[in-house]
Amino acid sequence: MRVSVAWRLAGAAAALLSASAHAHALSAEQVYARVAPSVWRVLTYDADNLPLGQGSGVVIADESVVTNCHVLAKAKRLAVKRETVSHDAKLVLWDVKRDVCQLKVAGLKAPAVTVTDSSKIAVGQNVFAIGNPKGLELTMSAGLVSSLRRNDAGQLILIQTSAAISSGSSGGGLFNDEGALIGLTTIGSITGDAQNLNFAIPSDWVRELPVRHAAAAASAATAGRDNAAPGGAGQPLKRGDRIVYRVTDRLTGVAREAVYTVDSLDKDQVSFNQGGRIERQDGSLVSMTAPVAGEMDNCMPPGGWSRPGMTLGQGWSIEATRPTDPCAGTLSMRAYVATEEQMNTPLGTLMVQRVDFKGSLASTSRAVVIHYSVQARAWYAPALGRTVRFEIDAVPNYAGLTRWREMAELTAIRRD
Repeated sequence: MRVSVAWRLAGAAAALLSASAHAHALSAEQVYARVAPSVWRVLTYDADNLPLGQGSGVVIADESVVTNCHVLAKAKRLAVKRETVSHDAKLVLWDVKRDVCQLKVAGLKAPAVTVTDSSKIAVGQNVFAIGNPKGLELTMSAGLVSSLRRNDAGQLILIQTSAAISSGSSGGGLFNDEGALIGLTTIGSITGDAQNLNFAIPSDWVRELPVRHAAAAASAATAGRDNAAPGGAGQPLKRGDRIVYRVTDRLTGVAREAVYTVDSLDKDQVSFNQGGRIERQDGSLVSMTAPVAGEMDNCMPPGGWSRPGMTLGQGWSIEATRPTDPCAGTLSMRAYVATEEQMNTPLGTLMVQRVDFKGSLASTSRAVVIHYSVQARAWYAPALGRTVRFEIDAVPNYAGLTRWREMAELTAIRRD
């Protein structure tokens, strides 16, 4: 009898504990009502403002949306959309290795979800995926946590789930039965698009994004200062410093070295190569009268290929008359800050801004106007205040005329 009573008491206690554990569990309808206002479509556009792709995103803070970085690939403009409401967005935080990116969306009116601790995720628990598969807004699917995939160090890297996701779901939310975010659903290079195999990256990666982004940015800036001490942040140039580029003809493969040597300094201005190039200490161009680095110099518009303090998505127009061949003529281009990313350079890993240029060159030769279609890219490192890589491609509209393609890469900043 005593044993029976003890078992009944134990069973009652277990039931009470179970009921307590699920006291906050919501139905599927309740989860959807709570979190759907926080799930948005992420739209990307090319340089001509034409649709490029789309994915999903989740609001985690005021005017802040997280998504997978691969959703944003090749985008020139970003926006978030839900039903008839649309807002432009700006990339502010990124962790490309983990495929987590955060957007700033000015004017976004949407509630932030609760981002839970990944250690609380358990195989077998009920989960709900909400995203925009194939562009079908606010699609919900239900399932279980099928498995927790870990790396060799035992760290959680993927949540496997039976909740169905499809292309367009990347960056959407995987929620528990309390409506808390436990992961971002993803279809990318790691997961593929395999039938009945669905994955999410863990919520801790979202929680850790600001710290990892700041650490990566600090590391990149430090690499720039340490490996190229002169000219970096807090390291003004001095007389005798040499800035070295490798200039490569991309049609023939022939390469040469181009060197700028500091010959004098006057207050904020730095003179190179006996005044052939003059710039400010922040790297911004004052004048260029003696080009040495090929088409990066010959075709350079007034003010240079970049602008200190420029931001992602910023654009400007260029109309300039260049005196030096092969860019002698009128250069008309549109510039656009296309990406902000880490880049491996001969000076170390640097945070760079890539500026894309597209336009034309009208060149007069023997009273004949020759038109070239011109495309260029400049990778600018704020930590150094200068371009670390430059590429240009010019195609003439007359058959038989020479196309020219060239690349310049910063290889060293030397101080004896």
